[in-house]
Amino acid sequence: MEKEEWKPRGNSEKTCAPSGIGKMLRPSLSRARGVFVAVAMSFVLAACSPSPAEIGNKVLLGMQQRFATDPELSKLGISIKSVVVVKESGNKYQGLAVVQYKNIERQVLVEVTAEGDNVIWKTDPGAFMFVIQHELQQALGQQ
Repeated sequence: MEKEEWKPRGNSEKTCAPSGIGKMLRPSLSRARGVFVAVAMSFVLAACSPSPAEIGNKVLLGMQQRFATDPELSKLGISIKSVVVVKESGNKYQGLAVVQYKNIERQVLVEVTAEGDNVIWKTDPGAFMFVIQHELQQALGQQ
């Protein structure tokens, strides 16, 4: 029994499908390439964005620098022991900083926005009220 050789049909040796099929497949291939590029870019961007642990470390360093270099705050001796952040949505994170002032340790909520290597953090206005209370007690001679 002889092997039959397959030959494309139509008027071109290179075409194995009717001419209309090739035109119909081109947009699908184009869309598939677009989807592939979008998925690949999302992986690249996800790989480039810092992890919550890295963001927490940047916030810790930023807070520590603020308390060390501000003329008024540096006198207080406030130190940041740790910062843990979790992703809220998009580039927004919620964090919890462990703050130490003298022998007092408190947890302070921190709102974080991270964009690439840039990190901005803020706390509620009353987050460090415990420091003021302690300073007032010291000034009044109470412990």
